[in-house]
Amino acid sequence: MDSMDRPVTWSAPGKVIICGEHFVVYGVTAIAAALDKRAYCTVSPRDDSVIRISSKQVGAAEWRDGELVKESSKGVGNRLNAYHKMVSAILASHDRRKGVNVVIDSQIPRALGLGSSASIAVATAGALLDLLNVSFEPDDLAQHALIAESEVHYRPSGIDPAVTTLGGIIRFKRGVKPVRLEPPAPLELLVIETGKTKRTSEMVRKVAQFRELHIGIFDKLMELVDVVSQEVELAILNNRLERLGSLLTVNHNVLRIIGVSTPELDDVVDASISSGAYGAKLTGGGGGGTVIAVASSQNLKRIYEVLQRSYSVRRVRLPQEGVRRESSPVIV
Repeated sequence: MDSMDRPVTWSAPGKVIICGEHFVVYGVTAIAAALDKRAYCTVSPRDDSVIRISSKQVGAAEWRDGELVKESSKGVGNRLNAYHKMVSAILASHDRRKGVNVVIDSQIPRALGLGSSASIAVATAGALLDLLNVSFEPDDLAQHALIAESEVHYRPSGIDPAVTTLGGIIRFKRGVKPVRLEPPAPLELLVIETGKTKRTSEMVRKVAQFRELHIGIFDKLMELVDVVSQEVELAILNNRLERLGSLLTVNHNVLRIIGVSTPELDDVVDASISSGAYGAKLTGGGGGGTVIAVASSQNLKRIYEVLQRSYSVRRVRLPQEGVRRESSPVIV
């Protein structure tokens, strides 16, 4: 059976940024890791020119010749349009004149700083290129995903598609090939969701405004965060959890200075540390979202039990696998 005659399914993980978010946009080194929750995408061919994208979480929309022609409810087309633009660009670059059906099922909560949009984009790009019988490298998927990410986020750095493609724990610097770090032992994080969502693009603009007002201060903070990222990498590679936790807290305090933390996020960081964690920080865009915390293996279970009384908490073991081909299709 020709590959264009059958559906193809790929999946990609969510992510956390361990340190360096926001500053990574301006060239600072950041460290990020893939998570255990994944986004799944199945792509199948059509005989007409329609691109239909359906999501279990959002709804469905159809485009013909670049125009939205149908949506399951008002606003769905707008929410899925970033992926439509990416799919259209990939089809056009490979001279594919017929449409496709794209079916998405994401386990990753939206707007909580966990890389939902990048995971969907990477999984979709992988499934579509596979369907088209195109050979590709991981970096190709990350580059295609940036088409969608540029629609979803204001000035994306590229770190989200990079880590969701490669998996594991990576060092990322804009314009430089990402490097996957290999810790001597698995690392376990607590991932604590505040439940409050916020658009990353709003926070990126807020940071840009802070930079304009305080360029000298911002430049010094960039130098500091770059050093923190270097120290975080060493702590991970040497399995020094206490040092890693302390560095997370330093990075969180810098993020507070530039205005992307919130009282809710600060409360979670404080609760994590007072419960026995070595340190904690917001992860992702801020303004709401998620906190990560590091603790000793002896204390991790007790801290988890304390925090889950007030928050949605998960224990995540790192490293996790990156983008991959799946055997079972997504069905909506």
